[in-house]
Amino acid sequence: MEMLNLRLKQRFLTAPLVTVFVQGATNDLLYCLLHRDSETNKQIFQFLMERQS
Repeated sequence: MEMLNLRLKQRFLTAPLVTVFVQGATNDLLYCLLHRDSETNKQIFQFLMERQS
């Protein structure tokens, strides 16, 4: 049992909770920006860039 626990600990990286949260939020934001509009088939990121210019 101790060997199993040791091997499980070696397989997972320990990271601060804030870092994990920021990574998850960044992944979700990128997913939303890459989502395509069903009417124009443009990515949301493209809409935002066009709006800036």
